[in-house]
Amino acid sequence: MPLTMQRVTPIDWNFLVLIRWISCEEAQVLLVTVLKELVSLLARSLDIAKTDWLWASTISLAIASPQVPTKIASTRVEAILFIQNSPLPAMGEQLMSQLGFGIVGTGMVAGVIADAIATSTNAKLIAVSGRQIDTAQSFVTKRPGVVAVQGINGLLTCADVDAVYIATPTAAKEDIALAVIAAGKHVLIEKPLVDHASVLRMTNSAAAKNVAFMDATHFVHHPRTALIRKASAEKIGQPRSLHTAVYFPISDRTNIRFDVKKEPMGALGDFAWYSMRAVVEYLRPKGKITTVLMVPERDPKTTAVVRASGLIAFDGGEVSTFDIGYTAGTAIMGLQLLGTSGVIEMDDFVLDWTDSFAFKNPDIKTGYTHRTGMATRKDVTFVPTPSNVSGEVAMIDTFAEVAASENAAQRAGFVASSLKTQEYLDALWAAAES
Repeated sequence: MPLTMQRVTPIDWNFLVLIRWISCEEAQVLLVTVLKELVSLLARSLDIAKTDWLWASTISLAIASPQVPTKIASTRVEAILFIQNSPLPAMGEQLMSQLGFGIVGTGMVAGVIADAIATSTNAKLIAVSGRQIDTAQSFVTKRPGVVAVQGINGLLTCADVDAVYIATPTAAKEDIALAVIAAGKHVLIEKPLVDHASVLRMTNSAAAKNVAFMDATHFVHHPRTALIRKASAEKIGQPRSLHTAVYFPISDRTNIRFDVKKEPMGALGDFAWYSMRAVVEYLRPKGKITTVLMVPERDPKTTAVVRASGLIAFDGGEVSTFDIGYTAGTAIMGLQLLGTSGVIEMDDFVLDWTDSFAFKNPDIKTGYTHRTGMATRKDVTFVPTPSNVSGEVAMIDTFAEVAASENAAQRAGFVASSLKTQEYLDALWAAAES
């Protein structure tokens, strides 16, 4: 089974294998045999003594043929290997082009995402934009190779910027996002957003330009979220009720969260976003909103919402209650998901205690607890859900994959989640304002 190898101009991928089936007759050919020969050929070409890392790594196969029968008598396979002159990938590392990122904003959360991009194997930070050039320059001082630019136009003209993370005050986000989309670049946007109509304008524009749009909600991308969704039917039956509590102690009135012009919803937009996203991810109501009750508390000097309690119910019978704010004097990130046969609980559903930008406690296992029947505290089951990376890094990895794949259904799924979260948040805000 001869294999031929052709070197071409280096590209971003470490290697891409394209196997083309030339002729097919009756008999069975094992693809494993093909791959082993391919790995051996690659190793000999690169003078690599050991091929373990090649065999363990992902090999992408594109099979071009009108029809490939299950039984093949004789097959001539041509393998074209595109080799990049770069360090060899680690075992099991995914081989894909790095997504070039730009960041609009130079605040704390922009720094969190810049660090996540630096950690991700799928992305690279290219440039950072600030309203003032000196703030952008200060931001990139300890980020070698990252360019500081002033204003959005300077960022959008950077040829290596494929995607832009927007970390500006909420009131400015839509205009920036639409400019980014018009330039043909993917958008990762920090929550909260102005309203449902704004999200719809941005997502429709992104779809028209065939670019990805995703909100930057970290916990969505942690493996725990998908594992709970997968296990919930078995462990708790049909989810019927969800309670969340999200508090972080913030009292500095110079904080942007207290500026009602830049962040109109205050703590409601800041933290009830997580509560409503938990509704989307875990409770998953199918029907329309039937009831919304809100009790907000406002800062007497700035009028910003600093605490709120509320309820949102749906015509399928699902109900979510929540408490959010800045006033509890401690960090609270509790979640209870009640079903028809049990309850799932977490005390860190927003930012896990183990490995997130705010908490680093490797001795605390990430996971959730499960209880059913008449189980007492001693009978509670802890289900571990470990992750190799933090939630924010997982988000960058996922976003890079979504941007690269051009998978319309996958992109639409993330858009739908953003729209639903904002729809529920708008309903809370309307009740709070009434």
